[in-house]
Amino acid sequence: MTSYRKEFPDFGLMDVALPLGFIDNSWHNDAMPCFTKDLGRGRLLNLWVDYENPDLREFQNQPRFWLQVATDEVITGMHQSNDFDEILSLIVLMSSL
Repeated sequence: MTSYRKEFPDFGLMDVALPLGFIDNSWHNDAMPCFTKDLGRGRLLNLWVDYENPDLREFQNQPRFWLQVATDEVITGMHQSNDFDEILSLIVLMSSL
């Protein structure tokens, strides 16, 4: 069983296709499943995918997808959107930097 399904058993199946290179880094104490890609040079790209149903979200008024660049010490960027294609475009851009 994948980690997000173990950590968030009521989440259901992932309804978006995660880009290559992301590993499941979900933890039940977080608000939603998280997937991480190593960008090198100590940077990680974290993709948070919230529940499709806003009523199940901890942050009901926030967008469903969250993307952040982080190091061990600080989050250096955050983008939120309900448009997964927008998130995918940002992942391509950030992965090339």
